[in-house]
Amino acid sequence: SGKTYHSERSDPGRGNWGFYGYWSGWSEGTTNSGGYLSIKKAQFGQTYWTLGGDGNLILEPVNGNVGTLDSLIGTTTGDAALTTTPSDTNYTTRYLYSPWYTCRPNIKTFDIVNGTIQTAAQNGYLNGMFKDCINLTDVDLSDLNTESAAGMYQMFFGCKSLENIDMSSFKTQYVRTMAGMFEGCTALSNVAAADGGSCFEGFTNGSLTNVLNLFWGCSSLRNLPMTGFKTPQVTNIAYMVYGCTSL
Repeated sequence: SGKTYHSERSDPGRGNWGFYGYWSGWSEGTTNSGGYLSIKKAQFGQTYWTLGGDGNLILEPVNGNVGTLDSLIGTTTGDAALTTTPSDTNYTTRYLYSPWYTCRPNIKTFDIVNGTIQTAAQNGYLNGMFKDCINLTDVDLSDLNTESAAGMYQMFFGCKSLENIDMSSFKTQYVRTMAGMFEGCTALSNVAAADGGSCFEGFTNGSLTNVLNLFWGCSSLRNLPMTGFKTPQVTNIAYMVYGCTSL
């Protein structure tokens, strides 16, 4: 049961472009498989995003081989982002998560094609980028340029089907918060580079202050090599690995 949906305003997202999608009755607070089952093509910043019927979320540049995401700031306070409850009738609140947030139960994989995607040059927050994508199993982050990123708060929060992640391509020199970045990723067992080594070599960071709940509740986590994770300014490490009972 579902219906073809067209919006000249923009569901889900910012209110400035239209697309065709397939809607199947997502209900907030439930575990049904509703939501936008597919998105033909929509624009977010200088990046196109598409959700295929197979659950593959794809980003690609609008022009050339480099695309830029609008900042996923969460709230105007940035580091305290994503404190507002999303609403299916409030476009602004929903955008504060990500334009594909309402598609979250149908996102299974993530990839970037035809170039690279970068954050905004200043205050390029990636907060909540994959928040509550409960069926996400595979992400290819190799073409996501994070050199200008300022925040990764709850970036993978609640991705309870994600088992492995390789962040060896990440550069985080300007990131101020990673609080809750993997909180609730209960199936996550391996956070390492493809060769099995540390994927934190690019996490030499003089700006990072908050890693509260970074791996909170990652009960399947067994491999966490953190060589290269230099964070001299961190002031909050509370519950960083709380509930990681398999480490």
